[in-house]
Amino acid sequence: MKSYCRFRMLAGTVLLAACTAQDDQPAGGAADTTTAGAPAVPAAAEPADGEVSSSSIGAVLAEWHVTLSQDSVPAGPVTIGVANEGTIPHAFEVEGNGEEFATDPLAPGESVTMSIDLAAGEYRVYCPVESAGTNHEAQGMVTRLRVY
Repeated sequence: MKSYCRFRMLAGTVLLAACTAQDDQPAGGAADTTTAGAPAVPAAAEPADGEVSSSSIGAVLAEWHVTLSQDSVPAGPVTIGVANEGTIPHAFEVEGNGEEFATDPLAPGESVTMSIDLAAGEYRVYCPVESAGTNHEAQGMVTRLRVY
């Protein structure tokens, strides 16, 4: 079952709060994404009494690596600020526990915020782009995220 994140590209610098995209999501995992002018990791909102807090991490994509700001997070809502600091288009995918969450390809310098809900387990995080006969994951754009 695949759940793909969709996002809208907005011209100019836009505040994260002003550009939340809420597209139809297939069953199996809700995900929201927003675009931003800078690769910043958004701060998690303070939860109200009885609500679950979310974790926030950053991810940088570049030739030929994926770098996470931390390699483990608690289960539940996770906000991931993804930035393409490479010189060619890259995308970001989180796969594990029978679910997949992905961004559309990001042009060099673009960033997106992905909000997903993860169950405990081990997740493969990688760039699914294939271009000019090159599979970015096979070139080293892969890492792991542990959810506890």
